[in-house]
Amino acid sequence: MTDRASGGWRAFWMPFTAGWGLFAFMAATNSRLAAPVSPLGILDHQAAGTAARVDEIQSAWAQAGTLGFAQTSMTLDLVFIGLVTLGALIGCAMIARRAPVPALRVFALVTGAIWVVYGVSDYVETIAQVLQAHSAGADQLAGVAAAMGLPKTITFLLGTLDLLAGLVWLRFASAKATLPV
Repeated sequence: MTDRASGGWRAFWMPFTAGWGLFAFMAATNSRLAAPVSPLGILDHQAAGTAARVDEIQSAWAQAGTLGFAQTSMTLDLVFIGLVTLGALIGCAMIARRAPVPALRVFALVTGAIWVVYGVSDYVETIAQVLQAHSAGADQLAGVAAAMGLPKTITFLLGTLDLLAGLVWLRFASAKATLPV
C-alpha cells in the first residue's frame, strides 16, 4: 500500500498529536483536582493503592464538587491512551516499512512493542481508576492501578523517546541513502 493510499504520514501525526493535545489539556486542568488529601490530583488517585485511600480522595473531590470533573478527566485519559498509542504504532510501522537499513526496521518494531506494553498498562490502570471513580474504592482495583504506574511511566517515556529517535534516524538514513555516490 502506498503512503498516498494510507493517508501518508498524516495517519501517524493526526492521532499522535491529537493525543498529545489532549494530554496537555488534562495536565493543565489537573490542578482542579488538587486538594490537601490529593495535592497531585489524578496522580494521587492513580497511586492510591488501597480502597481507603481512593475513598478518601474521592470524598474530598465530592466535597469540593470536582468528582464529576475527575470522572470526565479519567474518561478523557482513555481517549488519550488510544490516540497516542495508535499514532505511535502507525509511526513505528511507517518507519519500519521505509527503513533503508535493517537495524532501523528492528528498532521500529521494538519501539512498537514498547508502545503496546504502554497502551495495555495504561488502559489497565485507567480502567481500574474509572471503575472506582464511578462507585467506591476497591482494594484489588486500587492495587492494580498503583502497580501499573511504573511500567506505564517507563514505557511511555521510553516509547516516546524511541519514536522520536526513530523518526530522526529515518530522516538521516533516508537522506544518506539518496545521496549520489
